[in-house]
Amino acid sequence: MADFTYVARNAGGHCIEGALSASTEREAIATLNAQHLYPVELKTATGQVERTVSRRVRPQAMAQFYVQMAALLRSGVPLLRSLEVLGRQTTNPALSHTVYDLHERITQGESLAEAMARHPKAFDELSVSIIRAGGEGGFMEEALERVAKFTE
Repeated sequence: MADFTYVARNAGGHCIEGALSASTEREAIATLNAQHLYPVELKTATGQVERTVSRRVRPQAMAQFYVQMAALLRSGVPLLRSLEVLGRQTTNPALSHTVYDLHERITQGESLAEAMARHPKAFDELSVSIIRAGGEGGFMEEALERVAKFTE
């Protein structure tokens, strides 16, 4: 067992710092996710950074995110609720943190495209532009589906 320190955000958006013991980094992240905490940074007790959630998200995970978001919006689920569901559902810590941050920024008044543009490692410029056009033109679901196909 190794000791880890972490910085995470809870569902209310508050930063929480703490420590936990786990066999592996993956187990530590799973423990935080089970407590509905979204890890921002995870370090070993020696201070070595194991993972920061600002890493790139795999294209397959992004394509799945876009498809699921489009399906939720098409079925009438509001944008903020869709982000909550997707944030809890994902097992990818980087994507989970990103989705949670999108939710927070949209709650504070930013558009979806503006919030996505703040995460260039997850959302490339073309995807953000297509989603911006979809939001402004009233065809967000179609825009998300197009981005999903492009990303795949």
